[in-house]
Amino acid sequence: MKLPLNEAKAKLLSEEREVRDAALSYLNRPGNADETILPLVVEAYQKFGPQAFQFAISWRDLPLTKEPLVWLIDSYSNISETIDSEDHFYSYGDVLAEAIGRAPLIFADETQPFWEQLPVKFSERINRVVDQRKQLAQLSDQKLFERAVHVCLEQAKTREDVDPWDELVRLGEEMAQRPDAFAPRAVDMLCSNQCAGLVEAEGDAPVEDVSEARFWLQIVMIHAIRCLRLEAAIPELLQLVESDEEAMSEEAIPALSEIGSDEVVRRASECYRRANEYSRLGLIEIIENSRSVHNTAALLSLAQDEPDAERHGFLLQGALRNLDRDAIEVARQYILANEKTPELLDVRTGLLVASKCLGVSFPELAEWEADQANDQAFRKAYYLKHPRFPAGDSNSPEEFDDIQAELRQRLFANELTYEDSLPSYAIEPPMPVTSATVRRGERVGRNDPCPCGSGKKYKKCCLRGDQEAEIRYYI
Repeated sequence: MKLPLNEAKAKLLSEEREVRDAALSYLNRPGNADETILPLVVEAYQKFGPQAFQFAISWRDLPLTKEPLVWLIDSYSNISETIDSEDHFYSYGDVLAEAIGRAPLIFADETQPFWEQLPVKFSERINRVVDQRKQLAQLSDQKLFERAVHVCLEQAKTREDVDPWDELVRLGEEMAQRPDAFAPRAVDMLCSNQCAGLVEAEGDAPVEDVSEARFWLQIVMIHAIRCLRLEAAIPELLQLVESDEEAMSEEAIPALSEIGSDEVVRRASECYRRANEYSRLGLIEIIENSRSVHNTAALLSLAQDEPDAERHGFLLQGALRNLDRDAIEVARQYILANEKTPELLDVRTGLLVASKCLGVSFPELAEWEADQANDQAFRKAYYLKHPRFPAGDSNSPEEFDDIQAELRQRLFANELTYEDSLPSYAIEPPMPVTSATVRRGERVGRNDPCPCGSGKKYKKCCLRGDQEAEIRYYI
């Protein structure tokens, strides 16, 4: 049985930050329409200060109301001065800009006198997004679709480093505001061949441009389907999750999470059993984030048949993050029956946090809580002995084999201490934080805009440095 929502809200004001973080993650699921959560987030900031939550992005997608939003804007200087110095790549200003940009236009207009006082890079960004949304809202249905096709073709022709991602997302969101016009066609337009025909109708375009434009148009359709929560699109979206196109898969995952129905959980569970390793990770995220009452049972069932220790741990962690009592004893037995590894420690951490939130005890609770103080030292010793990516391993990014070998050699020659080989933010918490790590289970895709704000694709900007940081951590 899951933690009742009212009890989860009360946990947002817990004295322990890990409990507050777990409660906020639990409450901030796709499709949540509860406007009473953000005022509690504000109350937590007022009570505990700027570090009330580990990441500000944890509340970015919550439904907004004017008063708490104004408070969060007015508190920019106080909060950002503290948390932006901790190497969190998503700054407080980024979170505010994205939250306001996604909010109903009435909130953007009503709070404009306040967000105009933010630093220029954020106020201009909000203004640009709001203006773009207003312009799209004035277009007829036909003109809106023509605009989408035009943007996709222009991007295909120019192949600029700066993707039109924001406008594509806004186009999909605006289509979703017109369900009578776009819902009946959305799934058909998601079909690769259908999109190709629509793009080709625009004129004589080279084959390679049509293929590229088709990709961008599918992205628009995925965002429209996500906002409309079209269950009819579930089979098509699951095919994209299993596809070789990484960027398309990474867009389909949150769309399925947003739909979040029992049918999503059922089909995603079936898909998991035949999927490859990479797709399975996305399917775990989809099942975990769904609103279905059956998602914990699905995760635990898949864990029983999962031979890979790491993915088994991911499934158990997903079940524990659902703050479901049914996951507690299963996770406990898993820990008791298996050798201690970093993956097992991750499950144990999730178990301890979930137990605190649920008020559940078990015989090993005090012992395991005390042993948490040794987790970092254990991880250090383990990864020095068992490198995450042994040199030449087929799972290791080939371009980083040389970097990894050099770092390992320097570590063992005592030319470089373990701590010096890490970025400062990787010491605590135990897992490394990179520019791609934005919150639980949410990773920036290779083709997404880079979180550093450069405007370039992530793969053309910070990806290499982030992978180097992870390698330094794990060896």
